[in-house]
Amino acid sequence: MLVFLALLAAASPAIPPVAPSSVDQSAAETWTFQRVDRVTRSSPMGFSTDWRLRGRVVLHRAPDGSVTVEDIGESQDRVWDQTYGRRVETTTWRTSWSGTWRTDVEADVAALTLQRTGWSCEVARVRDRTPTELEPCPEGPSEQRLLCRLTEQWLGPELTTPGEERAPVGAWECVRAEVLAASTETPAPWTFGQRACVEASRGNTGARLLRLCGAAAD
Repeated sequence: MLVFLALLAAASPAIPPVAPSSVDQSAAETWTFQRVDRVTRSSPMGFSTDWRLRGRVVLHRAPDGSVTVEDIGESQDRVWDQTYGRRVETTTWRTSWSGTWRTDVEADVAALTLQRTGWSCEVARVRDRTPTELEPCPEGPSEQRLLCRLTEQWLGPELTTPGEERAPVGAWECVRAEVLAASTETPAPWTFGQRACVEASRGNTGARLLRLCGAAAD
């Protein structure tokens, strides 16, 4: 843990470039993480909601430790009640980042430091019998740091054929190093499978489930 904290401090943009020994020199890799959420609520008083989110994060890591990240997604909140009728709020975003990936001496923990290089985000609101209202999203932070740890993740049982023994999948689990101001993005943690795209989902129970991308129906 002390080594990892020291690594995180070294990832600060104010620190000069790290020595080559602390930069991952492996071959270039591209990892993809997807998030698919849906939460529904209803009330006998004539009120219901249907909230959905789809996000996709693609990380490209070069042999010199430099990275680019693109985050694309959409969330939609559908509300219906017997007094005000139907309301739909849809948020779409596309954010690009560049930065560095620095690993510790054990090569199973990394600090990901990112600076935003592109951003677009819009909220569309629709109410019964009224024109669509469009407005930009609140602008989030221009930089962020994530802590990543190489883990073994158990994916959903629907990914195996009958009689096949399940096995964990190697994946980098990345969480934010600090709480960010309000921003619109694919929710973390980002789970990047080393050999396959991993998809996380949450439903009404709040449990976070992992599976291969596209393996589950809505």
